[in-house]
Amino acid sequence: YKVRAVSLAGEAVCEAAITLEQKSPGFAHKLERQKDVDEGDLLELKAKVDGSPMPTAKWFKDGAPLSPDDSRVQQTALPDGTVKLSIDHVTPADCGAYKLVISNPHGDSSALCAVAVNPTPRKPSFSQELEDVKAVVGQPLKLEARVMAFPAPEIKWFKDGLPVRPSQAVNFVNQPGGLVGLSIDCCKPEDAGNYSLTVTNRLGEVASKAKVEVGQKERKPAFIAELQPTKVIEGFPVKLEVKILGHPPPTLKWTHNGKEIVPDGQHIRVVSQPDGTHALLIDRAAAPDAGLYGVVAANDRGETASNADLTVASRTDDSTPQERPRFIHGLRDLTAEEGQPLSVSVPFVGNPVPEVTWTKDGVPLKPSEKIRLTCDGKRVGLEISSMELPDAGVYSIKLVNPLGEDSSDGNINVRKVYSAPTFSQKFTDLQQLPTFDAKFPARVFGLPFPEITWYKDGAALRPSDKYSIKRDGDAACLYVRDLTPADAGRYKCVARNREGEATCEANLEVVDKM
Repeated sequence: YKVRAVSLAGEAVCEAAITLEQKSPGFAHKLERQKDVDEGDLLELKAKVDGSPMPTAKWFKDGAPLSPDDSRVQQTALPDGTVKLSIDHVTPADCGAYKLVISNPHGDSSALCAVAVNPTPRKPSFSQELEDVKAVVGQPLKLEARVMAFPAPEIKWFKDGLPVRPSQAVNFVNQPGGLVGLSIDCCKPEDAGNYSLTVTNRLGEVASKAKVEVGQKERKPAFIAELQPTKVIEGFPVKLEVKILGHPPPTLKWTHNGKEIVPDGQHIRVVSQPDGTHALLIDRAAAPDAGLYGVVAANDRGETASNADLTVASRTDDSTPQERPRFIHGLRDLTAEEGQPLSVSVPFVGNPVPEVTWTKDGVPLKPSEKIRLTCDGKRVGLEISSMELPDAGVYSIKLVNPLGEDSSDGNINVRKVYSAPTFSQKFTDLQQLPTFDAKFPARVFGLPFPEITWYKDGAALRPSDKYSIKRDGDAACLYVRDLTPADAGRYKCVARNREGEATCEANLEVVDKM
């Protein structure tokens, strides 16, 4: 630099050299190493830098440059070397490792700050709910939802009202960001049903539901149990039974000596069970009923058949001497459990085969949907599909042919298994603030498993956005969500089964202060 002064008398010159100092970037004040901020507040990260020339600043989060498109984010650089990052209304998504990189032609430098955002306590809610799923047997099945809650919620899965537990076949998913899920690697027909997900923390509960349908792969019919050769004494009932699987469910055609059977509902009936069991029932077998019986099962994928002979034996065996009927051993006392089937078989001899009469407490027994009487010429039998307490008593068998008779009796007791509902834990009167949830927990025992019905002021409640009804074993619970003054009232839980009922009730008050 030079300065020159000139006048009429002459001139004067003065010179000076100015050199800029060169300095690599550095920090006069670094970023804080860690910073906590509450959700919704302003996050401000500040540092003071030096260097010559003055360095430029770039901000990064978790290794990626901060987006300039986010209107909440403001980056500032002041002439005195102060650099600042401001983020307005922070959310949990703003948590992470923030990095400030400064640079000039002589190098660069960086500083780090770990930012934690303390979430605002919030009751659970879904940003993505469960959706209905259609799956195929043998293929994977996945249910997913996304939840928001703080404190961290408890996650529970239910199928048809019963808890789902993790196992080798069932996996639970719970990932950062609120993604929760249930996955089954290889689904089966029994995996179909109504699934529900409950998310609970101290501020409330929310639930989501989905229906899962599991379709079978189409396959031709196949017998699990085929027809078996059967022998019956004339005058006694016959049961010819098969078990068959296939998809679509096959249609069955029964034949006798090649001719299709048309059931008349009296002498011949056909019954079917959901598990694929099918039976042809003949009430009193006669000689014309003997022959070759067949069943053909067919669907769109193909067909299969099974055949077996039915022998209807005469009451008299001409190859052996005739003799009066006699029990090899008689009826024995026994105990059956309530609700379970009973099968009794007693061996005898007699030629001709005797008439058989069963009685209970002196009253003759007759075949019905519940009672089946059998005889194959060597044994007489009694089958009762489901024992009840009134079925207890003295059972007698009487055998009669032209040469004589014999009888036997025995006591059959029925052990009581079922019990009326009882509450081992009852809920009590409750006060709660508006917008919060109310919870009525109870524990009830009984067999058969009691049906639970909830009431408010005498009106039955159904699951809805307002009411969440849960069952987990013997535990029952009603949640009343987002309370308003209108939710105040008398709440009642009624447990019912075949043996009786029990109740538990309490008042709910919605108050402004606790």
